[in-house]
Order: sequence, then C-alpha cells, then structure tokens
Amino acid sequence: MTSESSPGFFSRHANKFKYLAGFVGGGYLLSKYAIYKFNQFTIKQDVDLQARSNLKRRFEQNLQDCFFVVTSLLPSLSDNLFQELNVELLTTDLKLVGAKDQKRLMWNKLKLQTFTRTLSSIYLLNLLTLFTTIQLSLLGRLVYLDSVIALNSHDSETDEMVRCVDENTERQYLTLSWYILNVGWKKFIEQFQVIVKLKLDGIPLNSPINHDALLDIIKDIRTEFENSKPSWDTFLMPAEGHEEEIMSDGGKVKVDMKTNPRLLELVQETRDFLESPDFNNVLSSCLDESFTLLYELFKPTFYDSVVSLNPHKVSFSAGEGSTDSLEDITSKSVALAGLLPLVSRSVHQILNGMPNVFVDVLSSNPKLKTYSVVVYSGWE
Repeated sequence: MTSESSPGFFSRHANKFKYLAGFVGGGYLLSKYAIYKFNQFTIKQDVDLQARSNLKRRFEQNLQDCFFVVTSLLPSLSDNLFQELNVELLTTDLKLVGAKDQKRLMWNKLKLQTFTRTLSSIYLLNLLTLFTTIQLSLLGRLVYLDSVIALNSHDSETDEMVRCVDENTERQYLTLSWYILNVGWKKFIEQFQVIVKLKLDGIPLNSPINHDALLDIIKDIRTEFENSKPSWDTFLMPAEGHEEEIMSDGGKVKVDMKTNPRLLELVQETRDFLESPDFNNVLSSCLDESFTLLYELFKPTFYDSVVSLNPHKVSFSAGEGSTDSLEDITSKSVALAGLLPLVSRSVHQILNGMPNVFVDVLSSNPKLKTYSVVVYSGWE
C-alpha cells in the first residue's frame, strides 16, 4: 500500500518539492556566492591595509628624507652667512684698532652683525625646512602614485608605463632650492638687518642685560620684523617667470618648462603653497619652537643652577631638598658687549650642530607634520 500511495504523494506535492529543490540549489549557489564575495572583501581589505601601510611607510620615509636634505644644504647656507657677516674677522680687527672713535664704531658694527647673523640663521633654517618639506612632499606624492599604478598594473609592459614624474623632472625641480642658498638668503639679510639696527642702536654696549632682558631684545626684533609682513616667498623663489633661469643656473642645464608640463605644475603648486595662510601659520609655529630653544641655550650663562641642557628642556640644581624653579632664581646680569660671544656662538649650533638640535626640534613639530600630510595627500 505504501508503494502504491507514494506516487500519489509525490504527485500531489510536486510543486512543493520543486520549490524545495530550487530553494536548496539556490541556497547552495547563494552560499558559494557569499563565500566568493567574502573572499573578495578579505582580499580587498588586505590590499587596502597593504596600501595604507605602504602610504604610511613612504610618508614617514619622506619626512626623514626632508630633514636629511635640509642638513645636507645647511653648510652652503652657513658658508654664505659667515662670509657676508664675518663676525670673527671683525672681532680680530677690533683688537688691532687703537683710535677710540674707530673702536666704538667697530664695536657697534660687531653688535649689529652678531645679532643679525644668529637671528637670521634661525629664520633661514626654518624657511629652508618648510620649502624642502613642500618640495619633497609634492614629489613624494607623485612617486607614491607611480608605485600604486605599478602595483595595480598587470600589463607585461609595466616598465613602459607613463610615470607621474621622471628623474629628470625631479632633479630640475629640486634645483629650485639653489635660489634661497644663493640669492634669497641675501635678500633676507638686507631686510632683516634694518630692523636689527633700529632696535639695537639705542642700547649701549655697557648696558647690564639679564636673561629676560636679552629675550625681550630678541622678541622685540622678531615682532617688529614679522609685523612688517615680509613676503616669505620672495626669499624662497624667484619672481614669477624667472624660475627657468634659476633652475638652469642651479642645475647647469637648460630648463624649458614649456616642454615639461609636469615641472610647470610642480613650480606653480609650490608657489601656491608658499602663498597660502597655512604656510604662515606653520612657519610661525616652527619659529616659536626654534626661538624657544635659542632662549634655553642662553640660560646657563645667566643661571649658575643650570646643570644640563637638551633640545627641549633645561634642568637645574638649586641645592639638596630645594623646590625652587628657575623663575624663582635671580638671573645674573652681563654687559651687552660681554654677551656678544654667546650670541655669536649660537649660530654654530643652529647651522653646523652635529647632531643639530634645531633641526631635531623642527622634525617633531606637529603642525609641520600635518602640513606635510596636506601636501603629500593632495592628489586629485
């Protein structure tokens, strides 16, 4: 009976079994599709993670390269500054002068040149650092895009692909730094020394100066100069339309941007970044940290309690069990003439220090890092 009723059962429920079979088969296919999509998602996650890791690694390497390049360029800047403002030669000549009036004039010249050279070195170091950061971040962006294109290309002729930037363009573009090292620094000195003279002329060399007073003098010079709204880009790049001449002089090879649209784009984008409000904000932050470090370097001369110095902090010893801070200790006073060697020596730490604590401070500036990220990641 069972065998006879079975066909009737299947017959009566044929549609249901068709639905069930379709459901089971469809579920199997859906499962296979889900696994496929999951695998795709996992692969995409791995690729995205690899890409982010690659981007981060390249960016960090780019920052390291930036400060390596700055350090390598500083000797050239230092040579020019020391030749133009030869405080050491002036000091030697001063010892040979007997006439009182002539000696007074030379002392005043020594005072102006000493402050001009040291304070200018901080400005020029900061300008060179920001300019180099912009340059290498722009190039780093293009090199990274080249790596992504190469990674995603399955064409056997990948080596023949059109690159975002070639080595020749890189080399020509980087020679723009020739300008600040050979022209811009002198334009800066010409403007800055006018402010230094204005602020220092009225301060006699025998004036007693303590640490706070020295800081006030420097801050006054800095405020006066920065309030004059100097065009920072004029110290870093030639007038628009003269870039080819500078790159040709710097690289000793004729440069024609009309036949190299990528080079023209890099130059124009660099100028845009230099003229942006962000550049001024970042420069101001970097200058603040650099001058703070300079002030710290001066402290051992004025406080007997200072026992050690590092790029970020001065420590001191005020006696066992003492809870005094430097602010509670009276600063010694030194005649301005006696402080000139201190101010003069500082330029060696700013431009020729090994390791260079001023470059180290800039390398850890958060606003400079953020600015570099903005430039590096600004692809369209």
